[in-house]
Amino acid sequence: MRSYVKAERLAGRVSWSFLFVILLGMCLRVSAKEIKMVTVDWAPYYSQSLPQKGVISEIVDEAFKRVGHTTQLEFLPWERAMRSALRGDYDVLMGAYYSEMREVKLEYSDPMYEVEVGIIARKDLEVTHYKKLEDLTSYRFGIGLGWVNSPEFDTAHFLRKEAVSRPILNLRKMEKRHIDMTVMSTKVFEYELAQSELEGKLETVVLQPLLAKNPLYVCVPRIHPKSHSIIADFNRGLRLLKKDGSYAKILKKHGFDTEH
Repeated sequence: MRSYVKAERLAGRVSWSFLFVILLGMCLRVSAKEIKMVTVDWAPYYSQSLPQKGVISEIVDEAFKRVGHTTQLEFLPWERAMRSALRGDYDVLMGAYYSEMREVKLEYSDPMYEVEVGIIARKDLEVTHYKKLEDLTSYRFGIGLGWVNSPEFDTAHFLRKEAVSRPILNLRKMEKRHIDMTVMSTKVFEYELAQSELEGKLETVVLQPLLAKNPLYVCVPRIHPKSHSIIADFNRGLRLLKKDGSYAKILKKHGFDTEH
């Protein structure tokens, strides 16, 4: 009789342990999520043509993986990507600068990486420095459609600005003398020039001082029902990447400065 009672109790404990494992697995599956992300093709930071879709794409993907999520990334022109994210078509807008206007509709993550933004001018203008933006009023600027550069530059309505959808278009306009200067990430400028037919033909200089140093963020539209938890999960994953050295390894693998 005692043997039977012991066996029954043991079976009960095994059953409850088995049930706990099943429930735990269900909870993990419910909490795990495929994160649908959207961004623009912006090499060398992220692009369909780069290994692992670029350094920032790999950082974001690994950060979400650390907290149990998978990711799916699509590339669209920037304004379409922004509109689609704000409509709720995607969970995440990957790789955005901060602006007060955007923060009204987007929740921001912790910063991922800092981007140097400069004014690039044709070398034959013989301009290398400026003290204030008012010094540049006689020049024509090419900018990105829907892009944030710096609060000072973006609100400088006294400057003549023409917007295009892709950085390379501004370089081509500079080569044809349709514009005098453009504003973009210095690394994006270097990459676009090296990959284009303009290398060796378009001589330029990055004006000093730099226009801005802008952190890149993961953003989630505030209308998303899980915006807070997605941002919290990403931030936690990013901290884990930095803590165990994986963040620095990813930067180094892609040839990026680990000091940012």
